[in-house]
Amino acid sequence: MLSYDLMRIGRVIRSSSVPPTEILKVVSDVASNLARNFLAKVIIVEVDKRNKETCDVAVLPIRECGNWIAGKKSKQVFVPDINQALAFPFVIPSGGNPIHAQGIYPVAAYPLYERHFQNFDAKEDNITEYLSNRLERTINISLKPDEITKIASLINKVLPEIEFEGKKLGLMVLAIFQDDSPYFLIKPEADTDGLLILGNSHLNPGAQIAVNADKLLSNFWLAKFAEGEAGGRKDAGVCTICQKRGAVVSAYNKALYWLPITWEAPLSFGKDKDLVESIALCTECCSDLTLGASVFSKMSQELDQVLTKEVFAPVASPIAKEYSLKGSIKDVDAIYGSMITLPLSDHILDDEELADEWVYSMSDILGGDTPDIVGRKGTSKTRHLKNITGFEATLPEEWDNEEFRLTLIYFSGDPGKLNIHLRAAINDVLPTTAGHLQEICNDLRGQIQEIIDFGYIMLSEKSLARKQRQISTLPYLLATAYGSPYVWGSMEKALKREPLDKTLFYKNSCSRMNQLGKLLPDSIFNLQQETIDYLAINQFLNLYNNNLANVKGGEKSMKTPMELINATWNKPIDELQFETIGELGFAAGQVVQRFGRSYYAGTKKDYIKHRIMTFGTSLTPDVIHHKALGRMEEYTAMLGLGVATDLLQRAALVSMGFVQFEGEIKNNKERFMAAFWAGYSLGKKKRDDESVLNKEEDN
Repeated sequence: MLSYDLMRIGRVIRSSSVPPTEILKVVSDVASNLARNFLAKVIIVEVDKRNKETCDVAVLPIRECGNWIAGKKSKQVFVPDINQALAFPFVIPSGGNPIHAQGIYPVAAYPLYERHFQNFDAKEDNITEYLSNRLERTINISLKPDEITKIASLINKVLPEIEFEGKKLGLMVLAIFQDDSPYFLIKPEADTDGLLILGNSHLNPGAQIAVNADKLLSNFWLAKFAEGEAGGRKDAGVCTICQKRGAVVSAYNKALYWLPITWEAPLSFGKDKDLVESIALCTECCSDLTLGASVFSKMSQELDQVLTKEVFAPVASPIAKEYSLKGSIKDVDAIYGSMITLPLSDHILDDEELADEWVYSMSDILGGDTPDIVGRKGTSKTRHLKNITGFEATLPEEWDNEEFRLTLIYFSGDPGKLNIHLRAAINDVLPTTAGHLQEICNDLRGQIQEIIDFGYIMLSEKSLARKQRQISTLPYLLATAYGSPYVWGSMEKALKREPLDKTLFYKNSCSRMNQLGKLLPDSIFNLQQETIDYLAINQFLNLYNNNLANVKGGEKSMKTPMELINATWNKPIDELQFETIGELGFAAGQVVQRFGRSYYAGTKKDYIKHRIMTFGTSLTPDVIHHKALGRMEEYTAMLGLGVATDLLQRAALVSMGFVQFEGEIKNNKERFMAAFWAGYSLGKKKRDDESVLNKEEDN
């Protein structure tokens, strides 16, 4: 399914009006950040083979394909000129030993590493060997051994002239003039429209070396097709995709790493060439898949490493979670994500103008310079979906409709080494669904901000800012609610509008809060962070199930935190009533917290520790009912506490609620206890002159 979508992407781009230079930026590495240091030192060799009997060679001055600019701490940083580098597009090895020749080279442009320069200094024959190994793997180039030796000799003479400012990396380029070569000579006054200019010729003074971008791109397709022969080739086969008859190669090859071999055990000796019997591709389909896979690779973004740690942190224990989050980021495997947006039907892109708009929107997403196109509209508005996907993902407004579908891919490992761990593939997502999820996540911040503004949150500004980022991020909400084993499954459910159950969420929240409750009062700041998570996730699941999943007859939504606080203390006692066990639990937490303040004022002891959770007793709904609420009047009279009559009356009313919801509380203890701890942690309002910044440890 993924491979077919990648082919669709490649097919539309190749048939559009996108210039070949833009496609070269995608299929080669000239625009990659990794290419920068290679382009700082480029050795260009001009080779004239138009006369098959002779071979004239000249080495151009060492080129810096870009400019040095001042970076941090006055350090010089090389910024490559990508448009100039397109005259010799190259590919950086992504697997195996980069010192050795690998794959098929579409053009004679070869990366040079420090080991190469060391070998070249040691012996001229090493340059000859380096060139020979790569030229025999290069498309449409044929040089005799003595011609290669001649080139190596000239290169050896210019190597001492190279001075390296940074890493000892470079690029060796052979601009060869011969039949089918993309390099040729033109006069200075010739029309250069649509051509790339490499520079002035040294072999033919007064002429310029021009480059045909179409031929460069054609060589790339030929190179990828040739690499497919590693899995077998048929000169008279049938393409599995388009059913076209002719030369076909196996789709299983290193160039197309997103189509991995499904048989995980080592292949039987001598069977590699039989892979073409499984999935065979013609030149066109192979080119489409190559381009689509390159686009996909360049669109892939790493999830924020902090988010990755949070997603895979233990969910049931706050102490284990805190320990995990404080660990080194290096201990966490990087996770990458990519989003594909395609029309539901390819007929939508049969219109050339619409197809061009789709392609150029894709170019905007890739972040490159958008090419000019006659009649093209201005850059469209985009919806940023990072808080839904967890990685940088944008959705142009022209794709935000029912005619398009999103596919989200999450993976880890090294694709270049065919080591891919596909964590999730979520297909057929409606753009409107992603938009609605984003709106729900954005709404959560407002409710939490309300209790912050009224002074019920005692966290520092740094902790609050981090917590607000977290609760507006879908992967974090789902990971905190359900735990890492269920992240990808719950993500798929959310993006498919399937109901999300709250049972495991209540269980995990209750477990964390109960453990923190045993550590009170020292754990109040951590308990408040858990409360924010609980309130945000609870509200998210309510809004999602009611508005997107359209769950009928489900759990009744709990009021907002401020509504619950106001109802507990500001409603007349004869009007105070509870509609859910969540509201009852929250009110119980509020009452116990407020009574505890009076208890501490009279005894200098914590009410929960001293009277309720004695000798390691666990806090349960029954304990809250009978020991925390049921004995407040007794303690008030016995200890002479200054407790308001209104508080005791409300405590009695809350205690009566336990009788009303007795059966439901018994069957939903975790739901009740999570709400209790949320109410308890928000029971104290911060005074204007009260500073907590020095008490809280940001973690």
